[in-house]
Amino acid sequence: MKRFTQLLLLALLLPAVTGHAQSKVETKDAHSKVRQQVNEKGTAAKTSLPAAGAVAADGEMKVGAGSDRKNEGVIESGNGSGPVSLVIGSGDTLAVDGDMEIVVSGDWQNNGVFKSGSGMVNLTGSGTQAIGNPAGESFNHLTVNKPTGAVQLNGDISVSGTLTLSSGDLDLNGNIADLGSSGTLAESAAGRVKGASGDIRATRDLNAPSALNVAGLGAELSSSPNLGATEIRRGHAPQSGNSNSGIERYYDIIPANNAGLDATLKFNYRQAELNGLTEANLVLFRSTDSGSSWRYQSGTADTTNNTVTQSGIGAFSRWTAAAIDQPIAEIIISANLKAFLEGPFDTDSMRT
Repeated sequence: MKRFTQLLLLALLLPAVTGHAQSKVETKDAHSKVRQQVNEKGTAAKTSLPAAGAVAADGEMKVGAGSDRKNEGVIESGNGSGPVSLVIGSGDTLAVDGDMEIVVSGDWQNNGVFKSGSGMVNLTGSGTQAIGNPAGESFNHLTVNKPTGAVQLNGDISVSGTLTLSSGDLDLNGNIADLGSSGTLAESAAGRVKGASGDIRATRDLNAPSALNVAGLGAELSSSPNLGATEIRRGHAPQSGNSNSGIERYYDIIPANNAGLDATLKFNYRQAELNGLTEANLVLFRSTDSGSSWRYQSGTADTTNNTVTQSGIGAFSRWTAAAIDQPIAEIIISANLKAFLEGPFDTDSMRT
């Protein structure tokens, strides 16, 4: 496991930086410190640091470990209170060089350019923290590790490494969290992805998957045939039909090869997503028109492990779970019936 050096961010204004500089900065609730390590081509000018407010990246600031570092400038402020946000202004750039960690206790607002490199952004503040970028934000690793509150997306994000929810939820807030072809979701008992709208998604090339939890999203797939390039989208809006609603989770499963699969889906969910339904009564439903209509698919509920499993699936589409006693589609049970007749049978009256 790579060792991450913390990039600490706790100031209203970053020091003016010229040349090539490597930095360590932190924002948190009190006693701010900005430490800049500058090579022989760079200089750091000291700036006063209020206790609360926002860190602003002015011009281009490069953070990371450099082999040509020559001297070190340290700036400290006195004790203070309040979360501190990171703001990258329009036309400005914050670049991460190497495995650095940016720890932020306030909001993350990028109106310029963020070069994530192989680093991590760690959101640690109390209450709600927002991530905003009008063009969509890109992270390598993103961690939520908060004592209270959630992180709210105010725009789309992409994560190419690991999205870790150690403590605190990530509220999609109508936006998309895209893990692409390499990103992975790591939820915990204290942190999950949620949101009445928006989705978290990933794409993988699936070659005869066997009990594969794709990108950690919770749709566990098995299939003898290759599925090919497959996109998984997980949303949390309850799907409805037949005057009933399902749980607060659904999956859109979109494989390139989507016929004759004889596949198995293990549908994972969280207790917090039950939406008032009786867990032991959960079964699966399928929609081929993005949730406009639904068909009953059966499934076996495992209330200990929070899963519903269905085998013999010929093709994928949108899937959700709902209660058998509050179904989101009519449940039609077909059977082969045989009639045993006694005495003469009148074909006109259909009576014996």
